[in-house]
Amino acid sequence: MPISYGFWLATKYGYVGFGNLWSIRLLGFATGMLTFPFLTYWMIGEGITLKTAISILLSIVIMIIQFI
Repeated sequence: MPISYGFWLATKYGYVGFGNLWSIRLLGFATGMLTFPFLTYWMIGEGITLKTAISILLSIVIMIIQFI
């Protein structure tokens, strides 16, 4: 329950800051795409391939575009 309230507050403040919900949706997607490869590398030792590195790079680009 507390984590749901935290997500709700983050969405509310993100909407106030950005002015639309699509920016928040794209930031959430990019955050997941940034954390998942590093956690799989750390937890199960799965290597970062060229495909994964390109996905990480594209996620960073998405986040930069949203903050500009």
